[in-house]
Amino acid sequence: MPGTKKTLRSRPVSTASGLVSLLYHLVHAASQGQLDPELVRDVGRIIYNEMELLQSASKPSQVDMDLLREAASRFDETVLRARSSLLIDARSRILDPSSSEVHLASH
Repeated sequence: MPGTKKTLRSRPVSTASGLVSLLYHLVHAASQGQLDPELVRDVGRIIYNEMELLQSASKPSQVDMDLLREAASRFDETVLRARSSLLIDARSRILDPSSSEVHLASH
């Protein structure tokens, strides 16, 4: 939100299961091309900060930590794949500008 000030919290508000669920929702939307990869990456930074706060303040169970690590790993892979795809598309447009006209016409 524009103009919203960040506040420092000493305790997390989010739960481990909520963060896992959010990461998987982002993975799904990003892999379907429904969200901009840069936006997903930026939201991921906020989620990772919340995960650190959760880990330091409430010591989640080993099961929760394993689930968080797995979700974070899939999230990182998806963001990397989506951002790589953007770079490959940009490179292709630079090397062969006529292909972008064909690509745009097909959408």
